[in-house]
Amino acid sequence: MFNQNISPKMALLNVFLGLFLLALANIPRNVVCQNSVTDLVTPEFFDGIKNQAPATCEGKGFYTRDAFITALNSYPEFGRTDTNREVAAFFAHVTHETTDFCYIEEKNKADPHCTSPQYPCANGKFYYGRGPIQLTGNGNYIEAGRAIGFDGLNSPETVARDRVISFKTLCGFG
Repeated sequence: MFNQNISPKMALLNVFLGLFLLALANIPRNVVCQNSVTDLVTPEFFDGIKNQAPATCEGKGFYTRDAFITALNSYPEFGRTDTNREVAAFFAHVTHETTDFCYIEEKNKADPHCTSPQYPCANGKFYYGRGPIQLTGNGNYIEAGRAIGFDGLNSPETVARDRVISFKTLCGFG
């Protein structure tokens, strides 16, 4: 019996997610999948997640499947084994952190998150959560920048301005 307090749309989403997880549970571990990530993450799949967020969400115009695929091309090892599970975990994490691709930046921007004494913070720069994993903290920005090729110390806002870099923080650093 469905909970009467949830919308029909949410009930359908819950049924879909339940069936998806059931299907994933029946896939043997460590199997090289025949489907590629791009086959699984169709435009309809990607937009279906994004369209769960209200129209007023800034992330709806920022996060795109094309940016995801471009970032993914830098990481050929992603989704090579157990593709379905890896993609499901990836998007579960992203949708949790961004509320269905709604948020690009953390709501509370008052804390500069200069938490790592090992790394300096640039004057006037804040290292609050940005991107699909809400990358946070000066040390994480510096390390992510080194790993994927942007100036995390002096330009942490790049994660909220460059769609591909934003996804690379998750694919190559998260």
